[in-house]
Amino acid sequence: MKIKQMSLGLLALTACAFTQAETATGSIEISLNVPKLCTISIPNKVVNLNPNGSASNTSYSVTCNTPYTITNKSANYNNFQSNVVHTVDKNVQLKTLITTTGPNNVNVPIQYATGPEFKGQSVDTFKLNVKLAEAVKATQLAGIYKDTYTIDVKY
Repeated sequence: MKIKQMSLGLLALTACAFTQAETATGSIEISLNVPKLCTISIPNKVVNLNPNGSASNTSYSVTCNTPYTITNKSANYNNFQSNVVHTVDKNVQLKTLITTTGPNNVNVPIQYATGPEFKGQSVDTFKLNVKLAEAVKATQLAGIYKDTYTIDVKY
């Protein structure tokens, strides 16, 4: 009986040694498409000009995950290539000076078709500086004068 069991064990062991299992393989690609995205954060939506002509400042930030260009405009930019604030009825205006600087003090000129390019993948802060070209005189018509500064990011 022991010999029979031993013989059967050796036979089974030999059969296993001479059989080779077949294999099949396959693969599945794993992919992620991150869409391009840019956001503009404007914490201070109003800049109040100083009547004495000194500068008023604010900032905003652009966050993009891809390279982008930025341009800005003044709604009241006129044919004489200057920015103005004007009364609600648009009859009276005052000339303003607007400058914008970006990361590394890059100048972002106003009213240009294409602005400077930035590499993205960061939070980029832009500083807006606005002032009257000259102080308000005592003879200046009283009232509220306005303009709108628009930021355009292309990516």
